[in-house]
Amino acid sequence: MSTEAFLFDGGMTRAAVQQASAGQKLATARRRLIERDLAMATVGAYVDVVRRDAALAAAQRAVEAAVADRDRAQARVDAGVVTEADVLAVVVRHAQLAAHVAMLDAERRVAIERLNALIDAPPGTTFAL
Repeated sequence: MSTEAFLFDGGMTRAAVQQASAGQKLATARRRLIERDLAMATVGAYVDVVRRDAALAAAQRAVEAAVADRDRAQARVDAGVVTEADVLAVVVRHAQLAAHVAMLDAERRVAIERLNALIDAPPGTTFAL
């Protein structure tokens, strides 16, 4: 009894190994690209949250200043120095600033949720940045 096997397959095995190796290298390169893109998106989201925190804090300080301006204007009306129209202008400015604060706060919350999604944190998670 004898068994014969041909060792030459026309280069098909070598080609299959090379193709698999190239596929593995491509998959590794794609994974690295995705990791880099995720890192860049995360950094961008973090910077966006920090920027929106600063904008919100500044707007809140502006609202506090508008309240003080309103109180001063009312005191001047009570003293007979200015008219109610002057107070109304300050009240309108205060309302505009308060609306701006609400908008900035909503944008900040959206930015935080975007960051949470990128770092796989549960929705509603907040961090001290």
